[in-house]
Amino acid sequence: MRTDSAALPPARIAVSACLLGERVRYDGDHSRSAFVVDRLGRCFELIPDCPEMGIGLGTPRPKIHLAEDGRGGIRLLDAEGGDLTARMSGYAAAAARRFAEQRVAGIVLKSKSPSCGTGDARVALPGAAGRSGSAGGAPDRQDGTGLFAAGLAAALPGLPIISETALLRPAPRDHWLTRVFARAELERLRKRDPDRRALRAFAERWREEIAAVSDQAAERWTQEASGSRSAADAGKTLDRLETLLAETLAAPPTPAGHRRVLERYARRLGLAAERSPDDPPARPGIHASIAAFARAEAPLAAPIRTLAALAAGADDPALRDQAYLAPRPAPLGYRETIYPP
Repeated sequence: MRTDSAALPPARIAVSACLLGERVRYDGDHSRSAFVVDRLGRCFELIPDCPEMGIGLGTPRPKIHLAEDGRGGIRLLDAEGGDLTARMSGYAAAAARRFAEQRVAGIVLKSKSPSCGTGDARVALPGAAGRSGSAGGAPDRQDGTGLFAAGLAAALPGLPIISETALLRPAPRDHWLTRVFARAELERLRKRDPDRRALRAFAERWREEIAAVSDQAAERWTQEASGSRSAADAGKTLDRLETLLAETLAAPPTPAGHRRVLERYARRLGLAAERSPDDPPARPGIHASIAAFARAEAPLAAPIRTLAALAAGADDPALRDQAYLAPRPAPLGYRETIYPP
């Protein structure tokens, strides 16, 4: 049975509330993201959260900022120098527990925010005069991670987190979406208390997504799924698969990795076509499409669409039910844009 059916409930995505148009910014305004609201919102259930409102700062409010404390640590400070670090860290831990209970499959956070920034927030350095540095002191860093974002990442390892600006870049967006799809499907599987057969079907369905990153990890993935011998083992096996999925998919696939997977599907489908004389001779077209993707002349979706169409008529049930070839909601534009070379 296919698990990407439109009949399934949408996956849940936690989102910085300002990105949804809520007026929770320090200046009483919002940072509405059209991509988040108009595209993600059509495909996922969006759960808003504003950590600054969550720790009681209200709106409008004076700006807060990150600062190095001179001992290798990062503090979250208000405009008067008051320390908000403990409050924000506690709120992040509580939010992480809430997101886990809600089975959130991904998170979108506001870029450059001292709470939500993911590697692009400003950090004041010791000796700098104010948040923008001074002629005689060190300039501020621009590579900080907000305390809320850092707390979520530590408490929810493997949960895909992205900023609204990174969502506009095709390669990071597609990488994040792949991880969201995998996480959502794994959570649905866990809820059904799967047996060994269901675990192995899940592993077969997602194997090539793993292989696009690492063939060695894909071999381990298959071995882990085959290790369950009893109902009691199934839960432990699922935990191991979740860990391996998160660890492997933390790195994005390379174009070369995608090409290996695409060519492997083409070989499998070539065998299916030989058993079906009425099928069109599509393999040359497939290989031309794969080569165009590898040259950054066509989006990844182009060869995938061809392979998926052939897989739909194949007599191999596992081939017809591959996550790598599965259709995804059109508003997301998943794999539809050429990756930069």
